Amino acid sequence: NLKKCSFARPHVKYLGHVIGSGRHQPDSDKTNTIENLPQPKTKKELLSVLGLCNYYREYIPNYSELVYPLKELTKKKVPDNIPWTKEHDLTFDRLKRALVEAPSLYTPRPDQPFIVHSDASQIGVAACLSQRAGEKCCPIAYASQKLTRCQQSWSTIEREAFAIVWCLKKFEVWVYGSEIEFYTDHNPLPFLTKGAPQSARLLRWGRTPRVDKTLKILQCNINGISFQASRVKLYQLLDLAERLSAQIVALQETKLRKTTLLKVRAYSVFRTDRGDANGGGLALLIRDIKYRAIDIQADEDTDTEIQGISFVWRDRLIKVFNVYHPPNNKQLQANFNNITGENIIILGYLNAKHPMWGCATQNTRGNELVNFVDDGGFIVLNDGIPHTLLI
Repeated sequence: NLKKCSFARPHVKYLGHVIGSGRHQPDSDKTNTIENLPQPKTKKELLSVLGLCNYYREYIPNYSELVYPLKELTKKKVPDNIPWTKEHDLTFDRLKRALVEAPSLYTPRPDQPFIVHSDASQIGVAACLSQRAGEKCCPIAYASQKLTRCQQSWSTIEREAFAIVWCLKKFEVWVYGSEIEFYTDHNPLPFLTKGAPQSARLLRWGRTPRVDKTLKILQCNINGISFQASRVKLYQLLDLAERLSAQIVALQETKLRKTTLLKVRAYSVFRTDRGDANGGGLALLIRDIKYRAIDIQADEDTDTEIQGISFVWRDRLIKVFNVYHPPNNKQLQANFNNITGENIIILGYLNAKHPMWGCATQNTRGNELVNFVDDGGFIVLNDGIPHTLLI
């Protein structure tokens, strides 16, 4: 119904917000209602008020600390007819005033650096995400969280370090892959680095979240990890992956039997084992990425092994294929030549030789691979070291 539609409006009301022209703010009709709310007398009334205010908490700095005295009245030990004091009266008035005076929040710009301010108190952590527009700092979102009783017992430097880790995870959907300026009134980053080896908690904080914008893949022909003694190579590789902050580790010639268990801490394991368990086998170790396996039909006329995953990285659909071909005279799998499109990464060990990637000689499979690269518009990444590896 066109009578109910509006076009080219600078602002529109949507679900309690006023949105438009690169910013959004609470609907004034809703905040005026909150401003005129009477003092709650029971737990049920107080929970209803807090639920309404909580809907607009992203507009209020230090929201958790602000409502802390009111939240204490909702505990089980407090009677249903809440004991309201002057402190609660002042808190209630400050909360309503904060909502009425809530600032407009700006739409983030992915091509610009982000600014994050974090802080921690005895009872909670808080953060602000913003970006610069000229000399002005434009807020994008506020966030806060009450600390548990155990967290409140941490030292000041630990609470400040936790605030950094917590707010980066909170704002990850915006800041991941972007440049960040971080401001805090303490210096907990050296504490995270130096104290991590002595504390499992600090080690966990130091590893998450990841804000590197570069997709990093580590590839290796592992040549067997079927026995516990042979997994030393895998542990060494994982140590390298940790230092490089690689999100994907691609393995060829795992030589794993289907009955052999392979679990790697902090990684999802995607395996493609060879049916006869005589060599071969592929595995992708993936972390910090939500992926989908690509269905690839096996070709009985070749020994080429292929597995693939797809995922979204910085708003792009990426496909990664892990490939292995043993040193025999069979041709590459026909499905290999059907891998076309954009944002495709193919890596593996193909026993293919050609001067294009540094080999002194060439073989039939190398020539096949060169034709595939030319036809598909691929780029060979190689540092000039002679090898039969294609990435």
